[in-house]
Amino acid sequence: MDIWENTVLTDKGRVLQAKLLQGQTLKITRVTTGAKKVPIVDLRQQTDVTEGGYDITLQPSRAEGEKTILPVLLENTGLNESYDLWQVGFFAEDPDEGEILFCLAQATQAKHIPSETESPGYSVTWDFYFNTSNIVPFEVVLNSSGLVNIEAYREHTEAISKVNRRVNDLISALFHTPLWTVPTPTSNRCSIDGGGYFTYGKKVCLQIVIITSVDLSGGNSWTLLNGLPLGDGNRSVAISCSLKYSGFAISGHINTYGDLCISTANTITKGSAIVITANYYSV
Repeated sequence: MDIWENTVLTDKGRVLQAKLLQGQTLKITRVTTGAKKVPIVDLRQQTDVTEGGYDITLQPSRAEGEKTILPVLLENTGLNESYDLWQVGFFAEDPDEGEILFCLAQATQAKHIPSETESPGYSVTWDFYFNTSNIVPFEVVLNSSGLVNIEAYREHTEAISKVNRRVNDLISALFHTPLWTVPTPTSNRCSIDGGGYFTYGKKVCLQIVIITSVDLSGGNSWTLLNGLPLGDGNRSVAISCSLKYSGFAISGHINTYGDLCISTANTITKGSAIVITANYYSV
């Protein structure tokens, strides 16, 4: 659908057009958006676009038969707040008055322009057609910094790719949030203060803190937890154990039955916190 059904030559534009018939060149200097709508009957009297809009980029014109096509590019780079676009105005150089609003297009319905943070990399282009003749030459003043070149396109594409990668990473994190399992304490020798284990494929990650409920005498092996995943190849798995506040090392392993066992040369007193960690592959 053509949203630019209401396009007019302004009153000042008509005056300039009369001057162009005397051999002057139509020189388009810039194009600007407007963020408010006015009654159609008032469009010709406008000398500027409605407030709240921004300058957008003129692209190189091209000829098509007796018409000159003038593409414009709107990007939201640096746009801090979104707005509703209603108007696009073309400014031209008048030899007597300087820059004037030459022609104006008003949309049949507003076009929402998102901010850069709302939709990074957003852009839209429109082609506007101007009737030309041998009598009235046509010229467009281009700002080279606004032209789309290969390097800018690559940077633009990379910015979008980075956003897509961040979104994909977030989705991956949401759908792969670990489901923690708490093993079972054995014979009331300890309680679990926090943590557990989770699996990702065959990989097992164990991170747990236990509190001893009884004194664990030195020189003995104590089974504290059961129900852990068996090690790959049905082998025992070494684990890392230490007293939480002293850093005192304790020997430990997960046996071939899935029991967590520890041993120490010194007695571990009741109420001690033991930090246990391990990463291994299960059967």
